Amino acid sequence: MRQPIERTIFYRFGMMVFTTMLIIFAASRVSSGYTGHTQITPPANVRQDGSMALAVFLAALGGVFVGVRHTARARQEAHTEVLVARQQIRTQTESIHDMVGELEIQKLELAAANTKLQEQATTDSLTGLKNHRTFQECLQNEFQRSVRYHTPLSIVLLDVDHFKSYNATFGHPAGDRVLKQIAQVLKRTTRSTDVAARYGGEEFMIFLPETDEHGAREMAERLRAAVEAAPWPERSITASIGVATMNLLTSDSSDLIAEAEKALYHTKSTGRNRVRHANEMWSEAILHRSGCTA
Repeated sequence: MRQPIERTIFYRFGMMVFTTMLIIFAASRVSSGYTGHTQITPPANVRQDGSMALAVFLAALGGVFVGVRHTARARQEAHTEVLVARQQIRTQTESIHDMVGELEIQKLELAAANTKLQEQATTDSLTGLKNHRTFQECLQNEFQRSVRYHTPLSIVLLDVDHFKSYNATFGHPAGDRVLKQIAQVLKRTTRSTDVAARYGGEEFMIFLPETDEHGAREMAERLRAAVEAAPWPERSITASIGVATMNLLTSDSSDLIAEAEKALYHTKSTGRNRVRHANEMWSEAILHRSGCTA
């Protein structure tokens, strides 16, 4: 856009110079009294008026020239300001893009931090399993779902045998390693739909959605055998397991946990390293009352 403007200015200026030269030439001829072949001396007032007209014209021409130069300078300055403004806009746009990128990074970092906090709030720090509170909430939700859709639900309660004496003999760091390895055995043995948790101390609990008594017994036995077969550096480790399955008398998830605890207590009092289902206790109690032996 700059070249056409300058070209127009110089074209107009050239035309004005050319016109001025013609007028000066004509005025000079008039002032000298030359009219072709005959020289006539013009009156003094004519010569004076011609000179004044020429002076006025030259002054006007100078004003026009100054105006043209001022206009060209103003346009040049405006063009420079436009270029500067464009550069500023480009710089600000780049700065905004950088800020948006930084905000996206901060957003991702915040989401990762929230996820980590959520995991810390719901996970046992030692074993990586669900903690006691989270397990209770998940179990209550699953219990309500089982009641609504009439699907079976079982839980497995595992206790590490003689863990207190193990800690006393080999130290608490060695005991922590045992708990971590038990957690790994649980993760390998359970299904993706099962939820395992560190219930407290050396106790672990798993709830098994859509699993009846038979399926729960089989799973608990696999878990017991896996614990016994695992490589333990200091001495062999075994586990006692109590199992309970939801039935018509189970009014709440806490009833299910209480039944599993009773079954576990019975298992530990009769030899350890075995699996006991709560229904076996009912059967034994009925047989005992009827005077029969199990």
